[in-house]
Amino acid sequence: RKLQNLVLLGINRNLKFNPTFQPQIFNLVLTPYLLENEELINDIAELIEYGEKLQIVSILINPVDENGNELDNFNLNISNRILSGVANNKKIKALFIQCLREHKIVLAPESANLLINKLQSETLLAFHIGKFTLSSEFLGKLCFQILSTRSLMFFGLDNKKIWTFLLNKLLPALKANTSLLALSLTGFIMEQDKELIKEFIEKLREENKMLR
Repeated sequence: RKLQNLVLLGINRNLKFNPTFQPQIFNLVLTPYLLENEELINDIAELIEYGEKLQIVSILINPVDENGNELDNFNLNISNRILSGVANNKKIKALFIQCLREHKIVLAPESANLLINKLQSETLLAFHIGKFTLSSEFLGKLCFQILSTRSLMFFGLDNKKIWTFLLNKLLPALKANTSLLALSLTGFIMEQDKELIKEFIEKLREENKMLR
């Protein structure tokens, strides 16, 4: 729903400064219309960065125009202010970031580094990322964090294009991990990828029987 800017800023300031309304969970749907409002984005970023009670942040990326029509080009870079806020707030224990359109958005290096920084801080218990086009560099860093983390208990990945990555990079990292209790991998075409999924699960259970 479109609200006047003063109304939106008033809501955010109440969330930031009124102890009664400090959220523990923050769900944010990013659209081009919202990202054009730099003042509001900065306000939301501050709300996330300095939220004293904030523990769970869910960010949904929806690349559509004001009429709901899907866009081919979508500039996500301004949202780095929000991701920076997430990375800097050590009270945030769970981060879920999902694009609602399949591989419409490339995760830029700056955004990828902010996510890796958050994982490196060892403050996350749960992390999910989905439906972005991910670089091999980011996937490599992600696997290293999964291998080395001692805090992450849940990891989720929603992506169709991860066949080679799944067995060659992610599987060894998961085998060596000692903190994860639950794993969610989605986006597969079940009939086409059935054998891959079977092989992955069998090999994982050989080494890590705690992981579900």
